[in-house]
Amino acid sequence: MYPELEADLEPEVIEASVRPWAVKAITWLLFGQAAVLFGTAVYTFLLLDEITPPQADVNQLLALLTLLNIPIVFLSMALLALASAFSFLGLWRSGWSIGMLTQGLILVATLILFSFTAPYYVYLNMGYAVALVLYLHHPDVEAAFHVKETPGNGESA
Repeated sequence: MYPELEADLEPEVIEASVRPWAVKAITWLLFGQAAVLFGTAVYTFLLLDEITPPQADVNQLLALLTLLNIPIVFLSMALLALASAFSFLGLWRSGWSIGMLTQGLILVATLILFSFTAPYYVYLNMGYAVALVLYLHHPDVEAAFHVKETPGNGESA
């Protein structure tokens, strides 16, 4: 009916050669998050040296096995954050989904860790992940990964 109004309602598709400042910023923030998660994995691994091995108590053995999983979880999250950062660097269409998946898994892992013990590094990782979730919903970031539908893609003309 009013083509000029309909054109304003359609989201813009940003070309791969044009990278908005929000996408650049989130890329560097994801690289930073990968570094923080890797540092947390190393720190928690170094803490294992201070723990005395369990004698014969099953509860202590389960606690030690749980503590062994913490560096492995943080290392895998660091690798996922690194993959997310590289997907943002290349402006891959799946980059936004990988970024949100990374933040969701980090929040789940830190909430589980928070429920058992509340080490100070959990707060750092939780805060960083929440900030990145909010920043991933920035309109420029979402527009960079939006795929514009064409009439040949299943829409009726």
